[in-house]
Amino acid sequence: MNMHANLELLMDKIRKEKQLFVKMQVISRRQVELLQNSREDIEAINKFVALIDERQGLMDKIDLLSRQRTAIETEFGEDIMGQEQYRDYQGERAVICSIIKSIQGNDSKCNELAREIMEQTGDKLANTRNNRKAVKAYLNPDMYSEACFFDRKK
Repeated sequence: MNMHANLELLMDKIRKEKQLFVKMQVISRRQVELLQNSREDIEAINKFVALIDERQGLMDKIDLLSRQRTAIETEFGEDIMGQEQYRDYQGERAVICSIIKSIQGNDSKCNELAREIMEQTGDKLANTRNNRKAVKAYLNPDMYSEACFFDRKK
């Protein structure tokens, strides 16, 4: 392979990598939207898990492209590129970095939303347990047990 072919191969790999990151960015936005719009919807949780799986597939492809790109860079060094190609290459890398930051921001939002959902679910679970205890205490008149009172004033 000549230098020009290697350069084209390198640029092709970084562009494909960028496309995959763009897809991952779209998925991360969809994850945020799912958590924002459907707090208790089991279907939404299943969709969220499917998006996680889809993201993992994209990350695996990105890792492969990154390893291939690094191998080309290692074998041929920076000499493979002229100044203009080097600027183009660095431009692609800069776009990828900004996409990664956007994905990280979306992931932070998802983590915060998930934390809120977990707290709400925990509160609902505790409330359900208390209600179940009350129902059990009042529906089993044959049972001799201590009185069961629930202070709702808190």
